[in-house]
Amino acid sequence: DGADGTCPTVGGGKLPQKSVVIRHSLVDVDRPGKGRPIVAPELLHLRYFSRNYVTRRRGGTSRADVCRSNSSVAQQLEGYTNISRMWDMLAIVLDGRDEKSIDDPDVDSGVMSFLLWPSITLLLQERSEAGDVQTCVAVCEVMDILDRMNAREAATGSAAASRRPPLLGDAIDLTTVREWYLSHIEILGRMCLFVEATALIRSCGDPVVSALNKNSTTVHESCSMCGKPLLAQGGGG
Repeated sequence: DGADGTCPTVGGGKLPQKSVVIRHSLVDVDRPGKGRPIVAPELLHLRYFSRNYVTRRRGGTSRADVCRSNSSVAQQLEGYTNISRMWDMLAIVLDGRDEKSIDDPDVDSGVMSFLLWPSITLLLQERSEAGDVQTCVAVCEVMDILDRMNAREAATGSAAASRRPPLLGDAIDLTTVREWYLSHIEILGRMCLFVEATALIRSCGDPVVSALNKNSTTVHESCSMCGKPLLAQGGGG
């Protein structure tokens, strides 16, 4: 305080008598407390979805069943009805479709045959515009979109490939999908979800994404005697 007991002034303005305590959490929570500001809504339940979404089929599980499982996961959270319905819609379009008809839109396998990839394209655009790269990556994993895009790119120049339209139209290319993956993996790392990030990298067959696991690792250590930093380098696994 000033000599007269008043608050000191700086530049004509009074300083507060008590320090301001700023409270802000960067970790995601399952249910935010009342009045807690949501800085990034798309990150709010990132840990929950990362650990509960099913993105790879196991055994005889169909893609439609995987989508229904993910719909149930989203349904458990308040305010995620739109995500749950998105998975339900995708399950309906996928029901009864074999791998050949999924990969080739020209194969007629029912009334939903020609709705699959246009529907996926629209929902990916919607989630991408909302900043929800986690859902974009989850859908890409369920549908093996990166693998399919890489296969088509490798076949570029063949007569069959030249007749096939882009998998996700002209709006979403291979570079865009890779950016979703790289952004999502970076976010997982920042949220300390290293196990989930590593699992995603290892399961991805794309050369750009899988290369993240092959980058060199640098470990900084200090000498226990003199305290000087030591530098050890080795190949990352």
